[in-house]
Amino acid sequence: GGGAGAGAVKAGDTLTFILDGAQRPVSFTATGIAGERVTATALKAPELSSSDGILFWGRWTDTRFQFDVQDPAKGSNAVGNGTLPAGSYLHYIVGLPAGSVPLSGSATYSFVGGSGSTAQLGGVGLGTTAGSLMADFGLNTVTAGMTISHGGIFTVSGAIADLRAGERAQFSNASRPEVLTTGSGGSFPFKFEGFFAGAGAPTAPAGAGVAWKIGRPDPIVGTAAFRCASGC
Repeated sequence: GGGAGAGAVKAGDTLTFILDGAQRPVSFTATGIAGERVTATALKAPELSSSDGILFWGRWTDTRFQFDVQDPAKGSNAVGNGTLPAGSYLHYIVGLPAGSVPLSGSATYSFVGGSGSTAQLGGVGLGTTAGSLMADFGLNTVTAGMTISHGGIFTVSGAIADLRAGERAQFSNASRPEVLTTGSGGSFPFKFEGFFAGAGAPTAPAGAGVAWKIGRPDPIVGTAAFRCASGC
């Protein structure tokens, strides 16, 4: 599966997840190219969760996680646990593996849902309420526009991310000049990363998941799910 939000998965890692009967993730495993593995199991259901059958998103709070870390190269393993305290949040968005990513052409993706938004100091908002993505597979770019509601309205326009070399199902604007989002309190840097999900229908992947951050003094984070609307 693909994923973003709880913490970036580095290039070359494989992320898998296990869902319960309500399509909520209960366990994530990140496996590295050298066989190292980290598994995190939530001991409580997310406080918010949703899905369109291809993408799965939500957030936890006040939740205990059990960790199992194995590193065959070093012959070591360890177990432990950690708890999200009340008032702090962990967002997730994951999806079914992308069947393929085209080398040319383009596709547009329409907003279908998200995990709301939370701020570092504990504020909660609606998060992404509208938006779209435009993937240009020939230029290896994804352009995002979003409306975000969190104590006011923030507008994102023309934020461009690059498909990762060697892993075209993932994209990030980390290497791009910072895009500013305008809204309550002024203009702030906007960062986003994401992935394509689901089999092509018949060419472009059926969905795309995004984790985003507004870099104001009290940073705001959230996720957004998109479904292919044209070019797919």
